[in-house]
Amino acid sequence: MEAITINNIGQVQAIMVIRTGNHSICSVEFSPDDNFVLVGSRDRTVRLFDANTGIEVRQFIGHTGPVFCTSFSPDGSLLVSVSSDKTTRLWNVTEGSIVWQFKSGTAYPILAVAFSPDGQAILTGAGDSVTRLLETKTGKELQRYIGRTGHVCAVAFAPSGQMVVVAGGGNYEAALFNTATGQELRQLVGHRMGVISAAFSPNGQSILTGSYGGTVKLFDTGTGEELCQFIGHCEAIKGVAFNPKGQIILTGSVDGTLRLWDMATTLEIKRFVWKSSPVNHIAVRFDGACFASAHRNGEIVLWGLE
Repeated sequence: MEAITINNIGQVQAIMVIRTGNHSICSVEFSPDDNFVLVGSRDRTVRLFDANTGIEVRQFIGHTGPVFCTSFSPDGSLLVSVSSDKTTRLWNVTEGSIVWQFKSGTAYPILAVAFSPDGQAILTGAGDSVTRLLETKTGKELQRYIGRTGHVCAVAFAPSGQMVVVAGGGNYEAALFNTATGQELRQLVGHRMGVISAAFSPNGQSILTGSYGGTVKLFDTGTGEELCQFIGHCEAIKGVAFNPKGQIILTGSVDGTLRLWDMATTLEIKRFVWKSSPVNHIAVRFDGACFASAHRNGEIVLWGLE
């Protein structure tokens, strides 16, 4: 499948719909080999679908509350899920079995999760404002990142793995931390409502953030300076992402729209709507040839070049 570029973006359309049932989808992600789609849902399940056929391959059952976020290990052999049941669970993808379970020990749900680029650690964000770094092999807590971000809605590693970004819906900012030491490096300030989505650019030099208020802002990783904003959405931004080359930005919103933006000009270049259903999450395929949107109506839509 051909990669989506600025030149062919006008040809992008829905190429597959995965219907999961009546439960709202909280998260969606492509496997590192682009062959599978991973879905976390309010029905308490984690499901794996074939990205070429849309057929369900496997379920990972064990959570007792909605699954808010999931992440694949870089080699695709493991996946991690977090839930309102206050647990982080690591799973063997092939067997569908649980490897370990980490209980946060708080009364707050775990809302966000991400694997480190080397696969050796897992980052989780919770409603108690604490972000934890867990060892993949054992589930042992290695580090904590405590800032002023309120409940943590999004976490991400820099491509180098040396920094993490923590976005808090209870505050108007995101924060950067040193991965190893836990030291806060700088605040990313500028939104007027809580920051609920965040992503590093492929080269790690900038960070894209989205807020409850519908604002999308780009910050310089090194200085924390706001570089620009992408104007158009009118409701909460539930997902932000870059294409692999960092030239195109994808955003998904509760306003029911997905939008593609030109990174260089900040202009909107394409808009998509699926049954006017609010967008809960988005993902870009590793080869840049497809992206996915997770909707409140329980459907996953794959978009690409026909």
